[in-house]
Amino acid sequence: MVNFDELISFIFTQIKSLLLPGSIRANCTRVDSDSNDPAAFDHDQPSSKYFLTHLSSTQLTLLCLGTLATFSLIGIGIIQTKYIYTYVSERKKRKLLLILAFLFPISAALCLTGMFMPRASTINTSLGLFVFLFAISALIRLCRVLNGGWEQLADDMESRGHRISLMNPPFCCVLWCLPTLAPTSENLRFFELAVSQAPAVKALVLVTEIVAIAEYREASAFWLQLCDTVSLASLLALVFGFHALSRASGPTLSKFSYSTLFRLVDFGLLFFSAQEPLIFENIFVRFGAIGCTTTLNPHDQARCKSLLKH
Repeated sequence: MVNFDELISFIFTQIKSLLLPGSIRANCTRVDSDSNDPAAFDHDQPSSKYFLTHLSSTQLTLLCLGTLATFSLIGIGIIQTKYIYTYVSERKKRKLLLILAFLFPISAALCLTGMFMPRASTINTSLGLFVFLFAISALIRLCRVLNGGWEQLADDMESRGHRISLMNPPFCCVLWCLPTLAPTSENLRFFELAVSQAPAVKALVLVTEIVAIAEYREASAFWLQLCDTVSLASLLALVFGFHALSRASGPTLSKFSYSTLFRLVDFGLLFFSAQEPLIFENIFVRFGAIGCTTTLNPHDQARCKSLLKH
């Protein structure tokens, strides 16, 4: 029979593990590498030299495929840059489109280098997500420029009798009766602020992660998990504002194929942000679906499987 104190303790332990997946007890740890890799720490990622010389055939194959895909994306980015300079004359629009053109090449390159250097993977992933958030902020600025300002968009929505829908991810998944808002410039600016805060928060998180890794090394896991949690909350606010503004602007910007661009960036963010601990560590490590390899413990292996998918 479980008493009340044990039940409360169990609930708090589960909540802690949801917010800080690094606290989940793994089924093994990497503790025998010091003799082979003098630079290694217990419970820490291996050096790039040790990692690359102890790859499994599956890891090697996926790294080769990832390298090929990344260089293909870089080539596509260069071609898109040429077209932007050829067909877009206005400087402000050109600058924002160039940011979007190199979104996928840069984020993929950061993921790939993180796979070659496991100890840098946390920082590289954060940098890649920062690039995504910065690009989405640029896309919303482009949306505002193409609309002629939020005041103009508010007037257009008012004339069509449209309101701002709040039934947007991620909150519409748990709240099924969200109201609509009047199409005012103040409301539109509020959603723009929800998008703009994310790059600033991520930059602060990135600096904190660098300091934590430099200061605590293998003992930095708690601070990194805390940074992931803060970053996830900021990311959810960005997704909400991004969807609200894009849906409001969709009919007005249909001639620019804005909805297509929005969907591409949105799906890219969906797959990239799967690297947040909520999915890979919280589910796969918790239920033992991901175990150890000869080079990585389960928590690092969870991140590596996520990175390899990109």
